[in-house]
Amino acid sequence: MKKIIQKTMTTTMGILMINTSINFCNAQNNVAESTSTKEKILVLDYETNESTLQSGNIIGEIAKIELEKTNQFDIIDRNDALYLAQQKGLNLENCYGNLCLLNIGEKLGVDKVLGGSVKNFGNKIVCSFRLINVKTKSSEKTQVIEFLPIKEEMTRMISITIAKLFNQPVDEIVLNRLQKVDVIDNEITNPNTTRLRLDGPRMGGIYFMGETGKILNMPKEQGGYGVYPLMYQFGYQFEIQYFTAGKWQALFEIVPQITGLDQSSFFPSLTIMNGLRHNINGWELGVGPTFSVAKYATGYYDSLNVWRLYSDWQQKHPNPNEPFPFEKKERMDSRGDLRLVTGVVIAIGKTFRSGKLNIPINLFFVPSPNGHRIGISFGYNSKGK
Repeated sequence: MKKIIQKTMTTTMGILMINTSINFCNAQNNVAESTSTKEKILVLDYETNESTLQSGNIIGEIAKIELEKTNQFDIIDRNDALYLAQQKGLNLENCYGNLCLLNIGEKLGVDKVLGGSVKNFGNKIVCSFRLINVKTKSSEKTQVIEFLPIKEEMTRMISITIAKLFNQPVDEIVLNRLQKVDVIDNEITNPNTTRLRLDGPRMGGIYFMGETGKILNMPKEQGGYGVYPLMYQFGYQFEIQYFTAGKWQALFEIVPQITGLDQSSFFPSLTIMNGLRHNINGWELGVGPTFSVAKYATGYYDSLNVWRLYSDWQQKHPNPNEPFPFEKKERMDSRGDLRLVTGVVIAIGKTFRSGKLNIPINLFFVPSPNGHRIGISFGYNSKGK
């Protein structure tokens, strides 16, 4: 009985080992079959007139990465092809046309070849790639996409075109930005203009007209400031760009300034404008409130049309019941008390560029019933995004 049990166990173990060996062989065969189903594709050099893409086989490397994403091919890249070509005495240089690629593909024993070119025509960049079937000796499919002339984004353009060729998903928003001018403008569509920021120092002059100009020019003993109504201004502009669309961008401009330092005077102000700027030619328009401080006093114009303080009349006429014969008025007066003064600024300007240097020049106008103000300012910076 013992011998029968031992014999049975030995037979069972043998059957299990045979089944395991068969399953392992089948698994190996399945892996080999799945691997063998992948077609061999050849990736060589690509024609381009851009020097930045010519060194290091950049286009070929991008193509290889995009092909690896598809998981459809065994890729024979340029290094592998050079090794095989040396053994067969083949020359791979300047092989861009279909006939040359077909010939190389046949002799290297591949199924397909990826050909193409990237050309810069000044006003556009064209990426063209084609899948060549070596067996049928024909182009299986072709993908051509025209892009905006943004050299900084050429690698992304190549990736998108190859992905489209093999029906791989691409970011359609990015594709639109690289193709169309009138979509959301940002660092992709317009890398030079959208990085433009005009934060920086501002300086210029302002001229006070009307009654305000006369008061500034009056002697201090008459309530004036004893200064000429044309004054120097100095300040700094801070920008907050909150919206960009097509060729235009909207922004807030915050400008603290000091006026009158050239005439030993000190008139601080703060201007906040909501502006609209053209990204291409640099023209801009801004409107917004301005805040400043000035001394105001209550007074009147006497019968000789001379400005006098109401407090002086009270000193001369202490009787509170005595009627006041003139019209009281509040007016800017260097003898008065500080008060917040508000207004609205309307400005138009243009930015001139020299290399990385930005030179914004602005004309502005502040309407007021007591006297309008006009002025000009300019600044400079070399700020990027």
